[in-house]
Amino acid sequence: MWLTMAVAAQVSVAATPDRVCVDPRTGYPNVDFILANKADKPVAITEIRGLVFSSDGAVIERRLVWQDSLKAIRPDSTVPAHGSAVVFNPMPFNNAAPGRRMRFEFDLGEPGSAPVAVEITPIDCAAGQPRLVLPLKGRVLVYDGYDALSHHRRSDYRGSLADEMSITGNFQRFGIDLVVVDRAGRLWRGDGKRTSDWLGWGQPVRAAASGTVVAMHDGQPDNVAINTVDKWGGPNKQDPMSSYGNYALIEHRSGEFTLYGHMRQGSLKVKQGQLVRVGQTIGGIGNSGASGGVHLHWERRRGRGFGLSNIETQPAYVHGVQLVGGRTNKASVGLAIDTGDVLIAQ
Repeated sequence: MWLTMAVAAQVSVAATPDRVCVDPRTGYPNVDFILANKADKPVAITEIRGLVFSSDGAVIERRLVWQDSLKAIRPDSTVPAHGSAVVFNPMPFNNAAPGRRMRFEFDLGEPGSAPVAVEITPIDCAAGQPRLVLPLKGRVLVYDGYDALSHHRRSDYRGSLADEMSITGNFQRFGIDLVVVDRAGRLWRGDGKRTSDWLGWGQPVRAAASGTVVAMHDGQPDNVAINTVDKWGGPNKQDPMSSYGNYALIEHRSGEFTLYGHMRQGSLKVKQGQLVRVGQTIGGIGNSGASGGVHLHWERRRGRGFGLSNIETQPAYVHGVQLVGGRTNKASVGLAIDTGDVLIAQ
């Protein structure tokens, strides 16, 4: 469901997803904008503004992206004729917060033309999640998370492949890639060209919370050559989870899941329907599926847990970790982790 739609001339803009989370550390609303153009010629995006409102309607913050900065958003800064374009929100805010209204305005075409606009109201995405621990122990790097430049975050979920796979949104919006590192931040020994060089290869993966294994797979060979997917056959409509390689999907309570992907072939120690307890070993770190290096892909999923269609992910707040560098969150909520964080997990 799109939140709000405004139409100026033959261009419309919509915000997705309908439940927008704000990163509690950076003030970044994780939202995309879909601009649709019914005109016979391309329309240029000339300026983007983001406004935050107080409860009484006053503007308390106003952000701007224009001129050369637009090239960082879209290289051509245009919406194609009879087509659409996705714009990943480029702006963090100092005053973005759950329940606080925000408006995004897009100037299109000639300077001074009427803008199209869409409003969102972010929600508290920590609410309702089970108490989670990090699925890896020891010194762990968040290799890539969901910040504005993450590959999870900047997935263009439109096009023929998305249609073929019935993908309607960014199913990995809040995905987290975890790797084991040493004190120097190294991921591997030697040249790192073999899976066995990686410090995390085969290391235990544990359940982040107690629950029931509702889906799993353990038959995908691990990719051999690093930075390739030489053992993965590509997207498969009959097996929509194949990109995760060997995986486990655990339901913790109604509508709350965690997903563990790219595990080592033959390492899974759980079966579908099995009850697991928090901290229980469920498999080992591997390099299976759409994986170019030894790591664990981890997601907190809500609603419908299985597949790629109509999937909603949200940020995971974890307990029992020390964030190297000293930043902390409220103990009752857990720690929000993201790209670049080095963690020591109990």
